[in-house]
Amino acid sequence: MKYLQILLILFIAFILNCDEAEGPFDPTYFTSFSGITFTDEAGNLIKIDPDDWLFSSDIGSYSFYPAYPNPISQSGLISLRYSIPTSSYIKIEIIDIQNFSVKLLVEQNSEAGLYMVIWDLTDFSNAKVAPGVYRCLFSLGEVTGHGDIWIKSK
Repeated sequence: MKYLQILLILFIAFILNCDEAEGPFDPTYFTSFSGITFTDEAGNLIKIDPDDWLFSSDIGSYSFYPAYPNPISQSGLISLRYSIPTSSYIKIEIIDIQNFSVKLLVEQNSEAGLYMVIWDLTDFSNAKVAPGVYRCLFSLGEVTGHGDIWIKSK
């Protein structure tokens, strides 16, 4: 019986010393929204979060430019631009802070070029989403990444 108590105490001590985020299998891993890249209505950068988006001025590279405008009021539209150098499979999805899919914006094969997608801030049922922070997940061929979008109430 004494050994069982010792094992129980060691097990509890082990659990208490574990890190909170243990990688992609921990539900809090993907919801660590670190910051927002601020842009104006024309897409000009105001403030950059280095963990957001994937953009490059190199011709012939995959790029996903920051959403604009960001932050945005709940009644607005978000523009998303990306470029692909070759024919590629494209997927762009919006998720909420709890990691639930809100809207699938693009899922298709596309030819090389520069593209723009407009998100009207609605979910799958075409209802306006609540104010808060959302994450845009993108897959451009073999390149994946994310960017955060802040929707303000007014």
